[in-house]
Amino acid sequence: VLLATGAVLLVLAFQRWHRASAIATGSNTIEAMPPFDLTTALIFAGFLAVTGILVPAAQQWLGNSGIYAVSTLSGLADVDAIVISLARSYSDQGLPAATVLVALVLATSANMVTKVGIAWVTAGRSVGKSIGSGYATALLVGALASALMIFLKQGIANYGGIF
Repeated sequence: VLLATGAVLLVLAFQRWHRASAIATGSNTIEAMPPFDLTTALIFAGFLAVTGILVPAAQQWLGNSGIYAVSTLSGLADVDAIVISLARSYSDQGLPAATVLVALVLATSANMVTKVGIAWVTAGRSVGKSIGSGYATALLVGALASALMIFLKQGIANYGGIF
């Protein structure tokens, strides 16, 4: 599923880059950022700590719905912290894989919505629509790949391994 979705995003990015480089004129330069910024690292550490506390607390208080809410809200800002927190909960506390999968999809989708919004506001409507359509295509391919995997898994289980 991740390979299919990633491949779609990679192909779309390459097509748009190729198209943009063919029509690019002028010298638009982007200055390099420093590879390590202590403030950014500290903010991420704090976000990771808060997420690491909220995931088990949300599960205890609200069950899976709490995990889904925390994942969605966390995904609006960043997916790395929620991925790490969910992985820890999965391995340390036995969080079911299905719950982790749904939470990751929610966090990733929320993060994509945020990125489309940022692109739309900072670069304009056409860039926002372009990124939004690319993400929508990738999500559709991921959903189709997931459905195919579920279908194949159930088909193999129902027909004794002969599919």
